[in-house]
Amino acid sequence: MIPFSDLFLWLSLGGLMSTSLFLIGSTAPALLPAQALYFGIGIVLCIAFSRVPLFIWKKFNWIFYLLSILFLGLVLFSPQVRGATRWVDIGGIQLQPSEL
Repeated sequence: MIPFSDLFLWLSLGGLMSTSLFLIGSTAPALLPAQALYFGIGIVLCIAFSRVPLFIWKKFNWIFYLLSILFLGLVLFSPQVRGATRWVDIGGIQLQPSEL
């Protein structure tokens, strides 16, 4: 059985994602398939990461912290995107370090 807190979290996430897809579909229908694909990838990654035992996250937390600091430092040397320097290019994927 799913604990109530987890059920509430998943229902909230589903509601926000559904609302977002509806709004994107009504304003920019051409972006809807790509956004739905990204949502699907995000859900799969979310489920996969939630299955990792907590002791593993605790064991490697200092590595994640150092990577976050490194990415925040890389922003200082990244090119401007639409007048802002808050994106880092990693193998063709643009990433905002503040999201980590």
